[in-house]
Amino acid sequence: MDHMTFDEFKEVLAEDLKESLYTRGYEDVEIGFTHTNKANIDYEAMTIKPAGGQIGITFNIETFYEDYEKGRDYSELRHALADLTAKSLDNAPTVNTDVLTNYDQMKDKLSVEVISQKGNEAFLANIPHKDIEDMAIFYRFVLDVPSNGEMQSITVTNNMLENYGITQEQLHNDAITNAPNYRPAVIKTMSETLREMMGADMFDMFAEGLKHDGKEMVYVASTEDKVNGAGIIAYPEFLKDAAEKIDGDFFVLPSSRHEIILIADDGLADYRYLQDMVEQVNASEVRPEDKLTDNVYHYDSKDNVFELAAHYEERIAAREAAEISGEDVGDKSSVLKDLGDKVKQASIINEKGEKLKDPKSKSKGGEAI
Repeated sequence: MDHMTFDEFKEVLAEDLKESLYTRGYEDVEIGFTHTNKANIDYEAMTIKPAGGQIGITFNIETFYEDYEKGRDYSELRHALADLTAKSLDNAPTVNTDVLTNYDQMKDKLSVEVISQKGNEAFLANIPHKDIEDMAIFYRFVLDVPSNGEMQSITVTNNMLENYGITQEQLHNDAITNAPNYRPAVIKTMSETLREMMGADMFDMFAEGLKHDGKEMVYVASTEDKVNGAGIIAYPEFLKDAAEKIDGDFFVLPSSRHEIILIADDGLADYRYLQDMVEQVNASEVRPEDKLTDNVYHYDSKDNVFELAAHYEERIAAREAAEISGEDVGDKSSVLKDLGDKVKQASIINEKGEKLKDPKSKSKGGEAI
C-alpha cells in the first residue's frame, strides 16, 4: 500500500474499521470525524457508535496516524484499533436517552474537575466553568469508572445547560454537593503511598526522609478511583479536612490532573523551590493531556484561603506591613472561602503509585459522547 496522507488514512481506516467491527459482532456502525476540544488538547477525533445509537466513543485519530507515520504496519494498526473499539463499545454504559435529557436524574452523576485556564481557552468557551485562581472548575457526568480506569463520562456543555433549563450556579452547587459522596476524596501520607507501591522492606530504607521531627510532611490526595482526581480541590470540606489531617497550613503541588501533592507548611519552605520542581517534572515526566499547571498553591487554614503561593506570600507581607504601620487590612477572599529530595519523589508518582516515566493516558479508553 502506498503511503497515505492524513485525509486518505482517515477515509481508508473508516471503511476498513467497519469491516473489522463487522467480524467482531458490530454489523452496522456509524463512523465520523470532527475537530474536538478537550482539556489540555484539541485534535481530529474519530467518533464511532452503533447505527441509531445515542452513546458512542471517540478516539484521537491523530495519534494513530502518528504511529503509521513512524512505520507501524497499517494492518496491525487497523486490527488493534478494531479490538480497542469493540472492547470500548462492549463496556460502554447503557444510558436511556430520556435519562440523559433529564437533569433531575443525571445530577446524581455529577463530578467536578480542574484544569489550567491557560491553553484551554477554546475548551472553556463551550462549557460552564468557575475560575479558581489560574485554574477552572468544570463539570462532568461520570457514567462509569471500570476497574481499568477508563472513565466513561460526558462533559457538561453550555448547550446542555441551556437544554436543562438550569443556571451555572445551580449546576456548580449540585456538583460540589454530589461529587464528594459520588467520588470521595482520599488523602494518604506519602509514606503510605510508597509503602503500598514498594513493599515494606524497601520502603523502610528511606522512610524517615519523608518526615520532619517525626511528623509526616508529604501527602497524596485524589478520588477513590484515582481518575481526574485533582478536582477534589473544589470539594467544600476538602481543604479543611486536609488541614486537620496535616495539622496546619500546607502547599498544594499539582502533580497532574489525577492527583495533587500536599506538603505541610513548616514556615521554612520556599514556594519558588517547589515551583521549580513542579515545572521540571511537568516538562519531563507528565503527559501534556495529564498536566494541571506549573504553579504551586497554598492553603491558609486560619483564614480558610486557597490561593497561589505567590499570592499568599504577598498577602502575608502586606498584612505584616500594615500591622507595623497600624493599618487594618482585611483578609483576601477566595473562591473557596464559602464553600526536599523526597518531595520530588512524591511529585512524580502517578495515581496508581507508579513512576511517571512511562505514564498512561487516562483518556485512552474513549469518552462517551
